[in-house]
Amino acid sequence: MKKILKEIRDLAIPIIFVLIIQNFVITHAKVPTGSMIPTINIGDHLVVNRLPTCYRTPERGEVITFKQEGITLIKRVMAVGGEEINLIDGYVYINDQKIDESEYLNELGITYELNSEMQYPYIVPDNCYFVMGDNRGNSSDSRVFGVIKEKDIRTIGALKIYPFNHIEILD
Repeated sequence: MKKILKEIRDLAIPIIFVLIIQNFVITHAKVPTGSMIPTINIGDHLVVNRLPTCYRTPERGEVITFKQEGITLIKRVMAVGGEEINLIDGYVYINDQKIDESEYLNELGITYELNSEMQYPYIVPDNCYFVMGDNRGNSSDSRVFGVIKEKDIRTIGALKIYPFNHIEILD
């Protein structure tokens, strides 16, 4: 009996450790949609780290995951609390400055309003973030569902681990 209890303990400790790490530190995700193409493609595998949300807030341009109506989504931060975002002629302007998005968009000049209820220019409330997918023509994002609250952010950044020929850190 003592031997069985020891074996159960020896199995339980690593399982508990892995569950704690997976739920509170890092986790794996397989991307099901194309809203972040070309940065993240359908079927890409990511490792995301939850720790940065404990000691800092996301900055404009960073990739984050967050909860939206019970679903975890991944998008890019376009504007943070207090900033003014505007969409003019297919381009994004933050505080009246046109943003250079050539690093992560396949096609420039295609960012348009999707929600007629949101009026531009729009000032992002404090402790909120305006997020968009990199695949602007195929992304449900803040243009549709509005800003996200800081408390809903789960991770900042990610490590793309598959496919192996596209391993990279996503800021």
